[in-house]
Parts: sequence; structure tokens; C-alpha cells
Amino acid sequence: MMLFDPTFDALSNPDRRMYLDRYFTEREPNGPAEDPSTQPILGTSYQFFLLIADVTRLARAAGPFCHADIFTWQRLHEELLQWERNPQAQNEGCMLYILAMRILLLRIDISAPPEEAEGRISFLLRQGLGLVQSIDPDQFLFGYLLWPLTVLGSVAVTADEIRIVNVKIALLGSRRALASWVRSHLDKIRTTTSSLRMRLGYLLGVDHSQTGARLFLEY
Repeated sequence: MMLFDPTFDALSNPDRRMYLDRYFTEREPNGPAEDPSTQPILGTSYQFFLLIADVTRLARAAGPFCHADIFTWQRLHEELLQWERNPQAQNEGCMLYILAMRILLLRIDISAPPEEAEGRISFLLRQGLGLVQSIDPDQFLFGYLLWPLTVLGSVAVTADEIRIVNVKIALLGSRRALASWVRSHLDKIRTTTSSLRMRLGYLLGVDHSQTGARLFLEY
């Protein structure tokens, strides 16, 4: 939901986390949290979900970036690299989230020229679609995969890419009303612009007058 509604960004605000972080900073020695099978959704930790919230909130920025935003972008980029190497994240569900977060960060990557960023987004999309086709919907609570599927769907270009995403979204079963709304929303986004970065901006609800603005910072 936080993809479509900025009010959900409150989860990413350290002042509004109700001090939950302190309960998840350390695992009990030899405790059950060491076993990914004890994690009910994607077999990973609470910190992973905070990372999703942080990336979504930053990716919604319309610019220009300040120094604090640049630092946050670099920190989140490094955290994603660490998660890619984390044994907890070596399942298809987590990897799909990681690819989607990398795509969102590319929307606001001030170091990459627009053409380069679009190329990277397309590359990550192809990787994500490979996972989408092979993922076992019975392995997860499939509704939780709607978030990365929506990100991938917003930057899908060809009819085959769109079909792959739509087929998986259609498997949401009891959540068909939400799945139908997401598909309709993605169809509108795709007809609005061919720019993948701008599509991500529309998906995130960025002010349309600023969506295409070049994020810039003088060092």
C-alpha cells in the first residue's frame, strides 16, 4: 500500500516507529530467529521490512536532493548490497523485493545519466521477470509479492513483459479486487509516458509537475 499512498511513509520515520527498533536490533543467542523458516512472510527479518519502507520513502522524493538525502541514498544502496549477500535473502521472494528496491533507487540516482538509468532499470526488470516466472506462489503468502510485482509492472514495456506480470498478479485469489485495481493503475501509468523513471514517479504519487525534474546537488 505504501507505494500508492505517501501517508504510509510514516513507518519509515524514525520518530514514529514507537521505539520498535530496539526490540529487533539483537537476536537471542541461538534463538529461533536464526532459522529463516520461523519468519512468517519472506523468511527474513523485521529490518528487511524497514529497508523496504525507507527505500519507498526516499524514492518518492521529487528533488532537489540535499546532502542528507545523498547520504541516505548511499546508505540504502549499501544495505541492499549487503542483503544480496545475506543467506536470509536467498529465496526468490526476497530477491524480488531487492530487485524492486534497486529499481526504485535508480529513479533518484543523481550519478547516472537518464539513458544509463533507464538501461539499468530495463536490465533489473529482465532479472525480476525471470524470478517471477520461476517463483512458487505456494511458498509465500502471495499477497506480499504484490509490492515488487507492481514495481516491475510499472516499468514493463513489451507485451510479453506485461503479460508475465499480469499472470502472477491474477494469482492473488481472494484479493482479486486489489489485483484488478493494480492492473488498471499500471495500464494508466504505461500510457502516460515512455520514460521508466517518470513511470516510477507516477507509481509513487510524486507531484506530476516535478516528476521529470533532474535531481541535482552541487558538491
